[in-house]
Amino acid sequence: DFLFKDLVHGWVYSVWLMAVFGGCLATGMLLLCPESPRHLLFKGREQQAWDTLAWLRQGAPDDLIQQEWKVMQEDLRAGFANNEASYRALLSGVMGRLQGVAVV
Repeated sequence: DFLFKDLVHGWVYSVWLMAVFGGCLATGMLLLCPESPRHLLFKGREQQAWDTLAWLRQGAPDDLIQQEWKVMQEDLRAGFANNEASYRALLSGVMGRLQGVAVV
């Protein structure tokens, strides 16, 4: 905050500094972080989902990874059975109105 306080329009430099930092962070996340195992499982890419889960849980016992995998599969099946796995369900009701207000 106080680095650019004596400069004319110093706030512009502060905004650019934050934008560059945010851009670097976003780029690093896109390049280095894998997609969520739940998302991959939802898209039908089971082998990639399993590999990602195993990578994220490095060092964990295999039985705990298997247990989490089963829970993810059961949650996905239950979501499909209840028709919960959709953006329409996410954006309906109070949550949809709150997100609409956030956009405005």
